[in-house]
Amino acid sequence: MTLAVGSRPIAWVHDFFTLCPAIALMRNDVKFCGAPSAGSAACNVCVFGLDRQSHVPRIQAFFEATHPIVLAPSAVAVNFWLRRAKLPYKDTTVVPIAHLTMAKQGRPPARLANSPLRVAHLGASNMHKGWHVFEELAVRHAKDSRYEFYHLGIEGIPSSKYRHVTVRVTRDQRSAMIEAIVRDRIDVALCWSLCQETFSFTVHEALAGGAFVIARRAAGNVWPAVEAHAPEQGCAVEDATELFQLFESGEILSRVAQAQCCQGTLQPSGNTAEFLLQRHANAVVDANFEVAG
Repeated sequence: MTLAVGSRPIAWVHDFFTLCPAIALMRNDVKFCGAPSAGSAACNVCVFGLDRQSHVPRIQAFFEATHPIVLAPSAVAVNFWLRRAKLPYKDTTVVPIAHLTMAKQGRPPARLANSPLRVAHLGASNMHKGWHVFEELAVRHAKDSRYEFYHLGIEGIPSSKYRHVTVRVTRDQRSAMIEAIVRDRIDVALCWSLCQETFSFTVHEALAGGAFVIARRAAGNVWPAVEAHAPEQGCAVEDATELFQLFESGEILSRVAQAQCCQGTLQPSGNTAEFLLQRHANAVVDANFEVAG
């Protein structure tokens, strides 16, 4: 998305459309590709490769003509874009699309004595969000009394291995997911995106709801968000093998029991307006400083 600010446009990097028409950079909608150079062997075997051949020059022409201000919802997104885009720009700024404030004290334990650990996938049941890994975990432990599995989202896939809870986040019910996490006493949220998340609403909602987060370390802003807001309220693992071992050994039970989980509030930001207002405020301060000097 672009927006003119005087003669200087703003370009948002909320996804990676500036790198490829496949905005999540999932090769053939299956595997994260990391945005190799257009025309690479990886692009040649991807269904988006042909479109990218013409897409990249168009983006390049726009950036060369305008040198926009680039906004992104996280430092992770900015840094990845800078490594891969190689496009001319005026400046980059991080503008989070929501602000998470965690409570200073832990919540009362959600689990009842000797009750199963409640583990949830939040949001869409899409492959690039790690749905298939959650589903395999639920199947592996379908008869394991230590765990119960939940899917909190709009549309569910019927299964006896987990319980689907309809959760619809809307303009008027922005905290619906957070409220569902609290209401259904979700202990653990599995945030297993295969793509490079630029912000990840679900990890912020999980933390705000007081859940312990298991993050795939390479999933973009997922683990950095936990580290920034509640480092004791989650853990990062490298791959599915390590994840499955956490549950098979029961180590996840002790990690959750020892964690001091807190709840929080998640407020949407002003996005572009927030940036423009801050830019104006800074300009006023600079002008006053020059006058005073």
